[in-house]
Amino acid sequence: MDALCPMLYTNDVRVFREYVKEAVAIAKGRCLVYAGIACISSHNKNTPGGVVAEMTSAREEHADGVVFSGYSLDKAFLDAIRR
Repeated sequence: MDALCPMLYTNDVRVFREYVKEAVAIAKGRCLVYAGIACISSHNKNTPGGVVAEMTSAREEHADGVVFSGYSLDKAFLDAIRR
């Protein structure tokens, strides 16, 4: 396995951080970890600020990057991510 991409779809940054910690611990450095963020999913509605906070959390918890559920990336989310 080259990369683990768990889809951590929540708008609660504390829960997201715990999920990222767990994914990084499971990978144990044997593969990359890209934390999955959804702006909007069937059970979650995040905000642009929430997405940025989750990106920051993923970085702080040593994930190798993030991936997005692309269909929900509208202009407001893209503008926040770019900043």
